Amino acid sequence: MKKMLVLLVSSLLALPALAQVGSISGFVYDASTSQPIAGAYVVASGPGWGADSTCQFGGYQITCLTPGIYHVEASAPGFEPGYRCSVIVHPGQNTPNINFYLVPTGAQCGSISGFVYDANTSQPIACAHVIARGPGWGEDYTCQFGGYQIIHLNPGLYRVEASAAGYEPAYRCSVIVNAGQNTPGINFYLYPSGGTPTGISGKVTNAHNNHPILGALVVATNSSGGGQDNTDIHGQYFIQDLDPGYYYVTASAIGFEPAVYPDSVYVVSGHITPNINFALVPVDTTGLGGISGHITDTTNGAPISNAHVHATGPEGQGQAHSYPCGFYQIKDLPAGKYEVRACASGYYPETYFDSVLVNAGQITQNIDFALTPSDTGGIAGFIIDGENGLSIPGAQITATGPSGVIQVVSNNNGDYLVDYLIHGIYHIDILASGYEPVSYPEAILVLEGWITSFICPVLYPITTVNEQDANNLNRISAYPNPFTKKINIRYTIYDARCRIYNIKIYDATGRLVRQWDYESATQFGAMRLSDKVVWDGKDELKRELSPGIYFIRLETQDYKETKTVVLLK
Repeated sequence: MKKMLVLLVSSLLALPALAQVGSISGFVYDASTSQPIAGAYVVASGPGWGADSTCQFGGYQITCLTPGIYHVEASAPGFEPGYRCSVIVHPGQNTPNINFYLVPTGAQCGSISGFVYDANTSQPIACAHVIARGPGWGEDYTCQFGGYQIIHLNPGLYRVEASAAGYEPAYRCSVIVNAGQNTPGINFYLYPSGGTPTGISGKVTNAHNNHPILGALVVATNSSGGGQDNTDIHGQYFIQDLDPGYYYVTASAIGFEPAVYPDSVYVVSGHITPNINFALVPVDTTGLGGISGHITDTTNGAPISNAHVHATGPEGQGQAHSYPCGFYQIKDLPAGKYEVRACASGYYPETYFDSVLVNAGQITQNIDFALTPSDTGGIAGFIIDGENGLSIPGAQITATGPSGVIQVVSNNNGDYLVDYLIHGIYHIDILASGYEPVSYPEAILVLEGWITSFICPVLYPITTVNEQDANNLNRISAYPNPFTKKINIRYTIYDARCRIYNIKIYDATGRLVRQWDYESATQFGAMRLSDKVVWDGKDELKRELSPGIYFIRLETQDYKETKTVVLLK
């Protein structure tokens, strides 16, 4: 008897203490009917292993799991298996809402295809963006012949929207997708916005992973002038109102090496020159980290597939879409702090409550979002500073369309929401103190019951300081950046004691290559001094300098400020 007790005690000591183990629970549903599935088999594998079968209400709970990250699978007769990755089990806690929506066996995905044309000329539109929303979600960009095909769509009823740079967007309702079939002929005829478009369009992506870059600055220049635009959340840009002729086109973004398009770009009057694309190389490709988490529905805890998650910060940016299990992972982020946001079709977007720290070589986990289904049509996004990648609070956003003129202000996170809008086409204008005003270049289509998310204008600081804006004090700015032949250096000095000041330019090694010395005729007192210097990219001896990074420094008796610029050839 004593020997048996010793063996029993030894066996109990070999098991994890109950206070140190956790569990996983959730429900399994039929994806086509949302009804619970009884008798489904759920398995969790990771640091430990466990399994359970669902009850008549579809519920399960897997207990006695060693803490850690688990892969959870669910299967049932007559259904395709489903899985949830990166499920975290904490000591002494239950991880709830690990739910599954299983697709009946034999159910097949379908697709939608068609063409996008110019309504006035019937010519195909390249690089038009087509989105399908319904039981699933998908997108595609038209080819040079205007054709597109959105694949991997769950069967059901869809709304399909088409938009393109320089055109009013349009949509088609009640597009039916059948299992295993393509729904063809979903064509669009878009009308030019603001007259016949003339310009350049394209896409800017991360050369390391091919992800689109938000807020990249694309500049087109020639001897007579030029234009510029910032990329949207899909990496698309459109420089309009260009005179016909050849242009030199460059692209730059925070955290990436600037680039120049390899050939001169010819612009024809009344036409868009498409596919002027850039793949920017990250400044730092060593020691990169990332962010991961899950996207779920607040009403039922169900995972949200194809949710869009975006991280932005002074060091760089990245984005990802969630998998069917609701899991997402943003990769290739330089170490630093990021603002992280998530949105999904039919839901209100959400910003993570705190900045997210990414360490070199590590994935910051558990950055989870629970999105609330939207019950109205509207527009949402965030306003960012083009020079540092940070969001701008207190910006005034004006939406003009069928609902009239609606104004809102971005919150402390730089987020905004214009909701309860009548469906139709809207235009967005943005004002923010200390920044140049911006009109969002694209018309925005609002549909009933959908929040059009991540409409994210990029603002740049104004080049002079308002009289009443004494808090900004001294300041220097440079435009365009990067530049090719010349750069405008604007500066403002607000210093009662300053009489002598300098503008100096250093190369990447710290060598002084150019200098301007000034002396004020009078004491500035309560007044400010604003002026501009044009640098031609040459040194003091009028020799052309090599392409690369240069530092422009404004110096006074008590003040120094440096601006980094890039010279391209």
